[in-house]
Amino acid sequence: MRHTSGDTLGYVVSWMYWSSTLPYLIDVSNSVIVAISWLWLGNNKLDKHMSTLWFGIFTFLVILIFIILENVFSRSMEVMSLIGGAAMFLMAVLFVVLAAAGIAKGYHPASNLFDLSAYKPHFSTHYFSTTGLLIFATSGAELGATYIQQVRNPKKEFPKAMWILAIMTGFLIIFGSLALGVYFDANHLPNDLKMNGSYYAFHYLGQQWGVGNLFMYMFAGTQLVFMLAQLAVLIDAASRVLSADTAARFMPQWLLKKNRQGRPIHSYVFTASLCLFLLLLSSTLPNINTIFNWLLNLNGIVSPYKTCWVFFAFLALRLSRISSGLAIRLLRTKLARWSWAGGAYSSPLFVPRWASCRRKRRGGPMRLTTNY
Repeated sequence: MRHTSGDTLGYVVSWMYWSSTLPYLIDVSNSVIVAISWLWLGNNKLDKHMSTLWFGIFTFLVILIFIILENVFSRSMEVMSLIGGAAMFLMAVLFVVLAAAGIAKGYHPASNLFDLSAYKPHFSTHYFSTTGLLIFATSGAELGATYIQQVRNPKKEFPKAMWILAIMTGFLIIFGSLALGVYFDANHLPNDLKMNGSYYAFHYLGQQWGVGNLFMYMFAGTQLVFMLAQLAVLIDAASRVLSADTAARFMPQWLLKKNRQGRPIHSYVFTASLCLFLLLLSSTLPNINTIFNWLLNLNGIVSPYKTCWVFFAFLALRLSRISSGLAIRLLRTKLARWSWAGGAYSSPLFVPRWASCRRKRRGGPMRLTTNY
């Protein structure tokens, strides 16, 4: 944004992008606590053992510890990202394959996966309101741009990495959603699906294949490492977005200070401070599940606007390479406006709605029992 549309707009976008990342950073930190609780307790009873205040305090401690670790161990983020990302992808593939194998063996899905009419969107206010969650679920790759200078051959390797990421994301979203439909009745979803749904899914998978909670514990351990790696990347990338390539005349000098490893240490502290403020707000909510739902909905609200700036930056970059004439600048402005509108409002046309799935009752749907 700065190099195509000027320092001022680059400054505004960096602040907006950084601030919109904070709810997700807290959400990931919360997920670390939940993963630990499933490994320790083996069930969804975290609410019975921890108040919302202590949940917020432990979440903040996780963020604080990771800020310290990232500044003590130079390659901690790279190692954890590699291990956590690979393990989570393998667990997702395992889930999809075993779910498909279960259907092949005669297991009846909880949702009607084979009725094409179930995938037809039903346009309504609720339908359009869920679009932000879809954008939130598929966005985030742009944070990798902050590390492009650390790639050995950026011009060749970075596009290749983005293609691989796009293919993996598409696979997980399409086949992962279908696999979830095997174990969840879309018309009877648990209230804590956002917080515990993944653990329920692997619990049902283990029950189906006769191994008890083995898959659930495997996933909980993988989820813990994956979320810790994601937390490390988010803290570092969000801080770099704020201070790495913003015009110095706009930024306080103390916020631009870097440590010996080249990390913006004061941006780390500033990020943690605002996260603490959001955590204190969340502690006023009635229970931990409500905190999860609140943060996820908040991410669904801010994520589309953040993604629109990615569209804007892409168009500005492409058009700036064609020409810098007045006509092109006018065209760039118009296209940017259309991309903003398109990114914010047109994408719901392609969203499949699981909530509209109606299962023909052959033996009855699988009812979710969230207390076991």
